[in-house]
Amino acid sequence: MSDEEEALIRSAVERWNEGGFDAFVADFLGDDTEWHTPAQYPEKVVWRGRDAIRDGWHTEFDAVFENMRSEVIRLDRASKRWFLELRSVARSPISGAELDWHSYYLVEVDEWKLRFVREFMDERLARQVAAKQG
Repeated sequence: MSDEEEALIRSAVERWNEGGFDAFVADFLGDDTEWHTPAQYPEKVVWRGRDAIRDGWHTEFDAVFENMRSEVIRLDRASKRWFLELRSVARSPISGAELDWHSYYLVEVDEWKLRFVREFMDERLARQVAAKQG
């Protein structure tokens, strides 16, 4: 199942790149998916379910960036979850500046959907959490 799960995660990132966030949500998240935002976010929240994740994302980020594309830098098995490092590039709709950053995720796949996503801005913290949960 590991190879299939890895392929699913990579396909999810590609879907986001090709079809945008809404297409990614529709195709790869379940009604019971949990998305945990990073602790550094001013409004650290847990979004539960497709609609809450989609709506929360648009509320938080539509004014921050557009034309976002991500590439998988690293994808490693971390017990029952996956450790994912993404490099993302987007444009600020306000200033037009190009934004370029890395983010880190713990992702759990079940029944061909991403059922759990926890996002981190700090690689060290993401790896520490992954080690504790493994």
